Amino acid sequence: MLKKIFLIYFLVAVSRCDSMTPESICALDSCASSSPPVSSLELYCKESRGLAMRGRCCVYLSDDTNIMGVDLSFCNLTSINRDLPTQAPQLLRVNLTNNPNLELGEESFKGLRNLTLLSLPSSVGCPGNHTWFNASWQPWRVTIERKFTICSNQTNTCHKLETMNYTCPIHSTCHNNGPGMFTCSCDKGWGGYKCLRLTHGYPTLPIVLGSVGLSIVLSALMWWSQRRYCE
Repeated sequence: MLKKIFLIYFLVAVSRCDSMTPESICALDSCASSSPPVSSLELYCKESRGLAMRGRCCVYLSDDTNIMGVDLSFCNLTSINRDLPTQAPQLLRVNLTNNPNLELGEESFKGLRNLTLLSLPSSVGCPGNHTWFNASWQPWRVTIERKFTICSNQTNTCHKLETMNYTCPIHSTCHNNGPGMFTCSCDKGWGGYKCLRLTHGYPTLPIVLGSVGLSIVLSALMWWSQRRYCE
């Protein structure tokens, strides 16, 4: 029995260690050093009031779990951890330079709707330029600087969709969901397939009026039938 309890505890502990937390983002084991070399993010963080560096992260002093930016340069990255957007959803700046084997997927930054500055190796293009959407459209202002690709000023995808006469289904609203991505969220009170189902509250006034009208009609018919029988 004790062996089973110990085994369960061990498995839970391992699973918790494997999960990515804001602290582990700021101190990845694969990085060459615990703190980044001097970079634009570090300089910006040190010169801005209310911000401070914690390992490789720039955090708000009022809440050091809220990460404003992260410098993952020289971290031997080949991909972006899918937990990054969920663990640091308010990211504004990300530095991924000097990771020569880095490859990005179409949804690497899904959910990072506030991301405004992304620094990449020169061999990596800015994410979000989907060919199915519009091959000539870039959701960023792209700048090539020596060995780096700089993606700045993320464009709201929903604004672009409006120019293409695309709209979300009725009873829903478009929300930017990261570079070149969007989501249609059901409006309050609506849900289900294409937001066509009323989730709470009913149109009580039409129902009441309809019930009253039906009662009046039925009462009139009964009165007319009874009067005719009496005559």
